[in-house]
Amino acid sequence: MKRIILLSIIICSLALALENTALNMRVPSGLEQKQLYFEIQHRIKGKIKSGSIGLGNGADVAVGLRYCVLKNIDINTSWIRDRKEYLIGASYKYYISKAMLKSQIDVQFFSYEKLPLPRRQNFFYLFSLQADPLGGKFSPLVNFGYDGYNQKFGLGLGGDLAFNFSFGPIESIGLIGEYYPVLDRDSISNGPKNTFAAGLKLNTYLHQFIFLAGNNYDIGPRRLMLGALNNDFHFGFVVNRFQMF
Repeated sequence: MKRIILLSIIICSLALALENTALNMRVPSGLEQKQLYFEIQHRIKGKIKSGSIGLGNGADVAVGLRYCVLKNIDINTSWIRDRKEYLIGASYKYYISKAMLKSQIDVQFFSYEKLPLPRRQNFFYLFSLQADPLGGKFSPLVNFGYDGYNQKFGLGLGGDLAFNFSFGPIESIGLIGEYYPVLDRDSISNGPKNTFAAGLKLNTYLHQFIFLAGNNYDIGPRRLMLGALNNDFHFGFVVNRFQMF
C-alpha cells in the first residue's frame, strides 16, 4: 500500500492539467495526442454510520493510466487491489458535431482472482456517450457495456452539474451522480440491488479531487453494472491528473 501511495505522489507531481472524469463511469476522453492521464481511486469497505466511515474494515484501491497515441485513439491500463485485478485496453473516440455529442468505444481485457479457483479473464466492451453541457452547466452521460465473462449487458446513467466557483486554489466545482440498473439479474453473478453513487468534484490548477458516497465499494463500470449487495453507504475518493509529453 505504501508503494502505491509513493508512486501516485511521484506521478502526480509531474502532471500539468485535467481530463474529463466521473465517479466510475467511462467518459469520452478529452486527451490530445501525447497526453498521459493518471488516476487514483480509493473505496472504503466499511459502511457509513453514526458519523463513522468504516475505516477499520479495509479498502479497495485502483491506479490507472490512459495515453493518447493518435488523435482519436487511446490506450489504457489499470490495476485494482481487490481480487488482484488488472485491465489492459484501447479506445476510439469520435465527436458527433451535428448532435453535439462525444462518443467512445472501449475494449478491455480483464483478469482477476477468485480463490481457490483459477484466475478469471475475458473482455469487456463499452460504449460511452456524453452530451455537450446543456445550458453550459449539465453534461449527461450514458455507458452501455457487455461483460464477456458473465455474458451480461450493463447500463450506467450519470451526469455532471458544473458551477463557476472560485475560492483559493479551487477554480470550479461540480456535482456528479451515477446509477446502474441491473439489466439481466441472477443469483450467481449479480448483487440484489442496483448501484448508485453521488459525489463532489473540486478542480484546481494542478489537481482534481472527487469525494463520493454510494452503495458499492467496487471500482469500475463493469463491476458496478453487476449490482450491489445492499444499500449501505460507503465513502470513497478519486484523484486525477495528466502529463503532456
